[in-house]
Amino acid sequence: MDLGTVMPLATLAVGTVRQWLKQASEGAAKKSGEALVDWLRKRIAGDERREQAVAALIASPENEHAVHSVARVIDELVSSDPSAYQELQALMAGTVNVTQTAGANAIQIGQVRGDVAFGNR
Repeated sequence: MDLGTVMPLATLAVGTVRQWLKQASEGAAKKSGEALVDWLRKRIAGDERREQAVAALIASPENEHAVHSVARVIDELVSSDPSAYQELQALMAGTVNVTQTAGANAIQIGQVRGDVAFGNR
């Protein structure tokens, strides 16, 4: 396991869940969000602290504290259990973070899943 990719992977996973919770996703992104929440609930079952963190994110996907808390929960899971890391990698396969900067004050961050084409086709 490459520990340098654990937190970015956890952050990407939380972003996918957040988009799904905000009902801004469709198709493959919707399936990813549902699958991630199911995976996370199974992995944290019985751990009250972690269950509360996920419940807070589900209740309020705009809450930055909840987002960071769940990213830490995922980070803890995959850092301590290689099988959890592999499962999360499989769930996140094909999802890419995109950061676009236009000038000093305009930064756009998002996620891409599936095929992407730029320019004329």
